[in-house]
Amino acid sequence: MDDPALLDVLVSAVIAKAQARERRGPTVAAFLETWMAERVEPECAWRTARGRRYAIDNHLAPGLGAIPLEELTSEDIDRLGARMRRTMQATTVNAQLGVLRACLRYAEERHQLSRAPRVRMLPTEERDPDWLTEEARDALLGAASGWLRAAVALGALAGLRVSEILALEWRDVRWGSRSLHICRGVKTRRPRTVPMCSRLHEELQAWRHLRGPRVICYDDGARVSHSIAWRRLRDLAAAEQVRTVEGVLLCSGGGKGWHVLRHTFASHLVQRGVSLYEVRDLLGHRAIRHTEVYAHLSPARLVDAVGTLDVPSLSPDREKRSVARRRSRKD
Repeated sequence: MDDPALLDVLVSAVIAKAQARERRGPTVAAFLETWMAERVEPECAWRTARGRRYAIDNHLAPGLGAIPLEELTSEDIDRLGARMRRTMQATTVNAQLGVLRACLRYAEERHQLSRAPRVRMLPTEERDPDWLTEEARDALLGAASGWLRAAVALGALAGLRVSEILALEWRDVRWGSRSLHICRGVKTRRPRTVPMCSRLHEELQAWRHLRGPRVICYDDGARVSHSIAWRRLRDLAAAEQVRTVEGVLLCSGGGKGWHVLRHTFASHLVQRGVSLYEVRDLLGHRAIRHTEVYAHLSPARLVDAVGTLDVPSLSPDREKRSVARRRSRKD
């Protein structure tokens, strides 16, 4: 280019465009990568990080990545959700949108955004968790053998996630206190202690081995993968025709496999009158709302709670003294 004046104009335009882009801040795609590097990968379990990476690479970055983060609007997010809904279930779309919402909250924490745009979830049909009856659970446990039997027992009798089952080590089994210290493969990264019932204690005693540090392993001590564990449970359930309370074959198209065992543990506890707060602690839920899905299994407890109104109240004199003490404390 021979004209110096024209060259200066082009250089100035490029510089101005770069400065404008810098003032606008990072794009959605760039900040998603920042969030993954600074928050997700250091703090989340590898399965969680892998799921969020999938959502970013396949849905969020292609759909919203080119938009500057500060210019992202709720309408942009709604349009992405509508496009995904054409080929995906509403619950799956909401899972992808949940990843975006978590990223935008992090942007607020870092003051990259003064206020994050609202992420509106799609309406979904509420479904109660599926579980096994005691008869089906016992049939599944009785038909299993080897490491699979121990794994089924840990899921159905202790409520462990499959990641926790496969990561459990013998040093985490406290024989003296008859409890399990769950600190590996934990989704929430919050260790917890789960007492062992007598049946689970007997199952683990019978399976006790010296092949390696892991409770669930092959004969040579090698670890069992998630995919192998899922296939073995599916084959066993198909052979024994083990079905959930909804009539779905365990690990079939409509079944959730190992997580049904966790639901089974919680459901049986609630049916026996265990409080939801105690079930929450045993399952390792962060919030009670995750445990409230089992509340419908204890309607008798609600009847008993309302039935307390049928009990004769305090005598008039005792009630007056109680009211007087309450007023005096306020004064």
